[in-house]
Amino acid sequence: MTEGLVEGNVNLVDGNDLGWHAKGMVNLPLGERAAIRAVGYYTQYGGFIDAIGPAGGEGINGGERYGGRLALTIDTGEGFSITPRFIYQKIAANGFNRKEIWNLYANPDQADPTVFDEREQNLRLREAFEDETPIADLVAEVELGAVTLTSVSFFTNRDILVSRDASALSGSVSVDLGYPTAALNLPSNLRDTTDVNAITQELRLSSNRSGPFQWVVGGFCSSADRLYRQCLPTPGYAARPMLRWAREPLRRSPMAFRTSIRPTMPISPTNWSRSPFSAKRHTPSPTLSM
Repeated sequence: MTEGLVEGNVNLVDGNDLGWHAKGMVNLPLGERAAIRAVGYYTQYGGFIDAIGPAGGEGINGGERYGGRLALTIDTGEGFSITPRFIYQKIAANGFNRKEIWNLYANPDQADPTVFDEREQNLRLREAFEDETPIADLVAEVELGAVTLTSVSFFTNRDILVSRDASALSGSVSVDLGYPTAALNLPSNLRDTTDVNAITQELRLSSNRSGPFQWVVGGFCSSADRLYRQCLPTPGYAARPMLRWAREPLRRSPMAFRTSIRPTMPISPTNWSRSPFSAKRHTPSPTLSM
């Protein structure tokens, strides 16, 4: 049966910035043995933090989120079915929910005193946050007589960026080091990036006959790799920009076995037996500072 749904919303954040969202879903049969399901959404976040300074503005912490899901199921009706699925989401924000009371460049102690208003900050550079995540998985089931074989394959990638205005931090270090005024006013951007890739493969066998004794046996292996980097580019600064990075691969391969007995009474005792966890953890690369 074909069906769909659409939903929307509009909101105003404290009389400051407009936000809204919309999402929709559709189920579409493809003959008698297949069907597709699609979901999509978009959200606009209203900002409620204002900023003063060279990169000032209103509602600077606004942002957006969008993504969707697409799944296809094919069932032959002869003991075989397969369901590939793809999910994607991206979140982006133009600033952070931060209120400042004192800033190196704007404070009550300077010659031209500054008192921050409610939900206000000082910026020399615009800030940003981004999180992009695609996910793909594939589930397949095959009936082999009295046994069902299930395979689940999973892949995910996640890229994260956190970009902050570190001008006040770098400027305060310049003050402590006795650097000239020109060094205090240099814009400085602290950037943190994380890249994660993960793959998982699971196989399991299970009984598919009715009866008091049911069992499942299976295992999976997974591989994940995370790369984290941090840098502080400050053009014009006497020192070289700071660079930190770390890579951390992780491998896992546990096995599991489950049995359950279903008597006529409404009691189902279950016994689990799991093999010792086996993981190989690689020592992260050393942190470098330049």
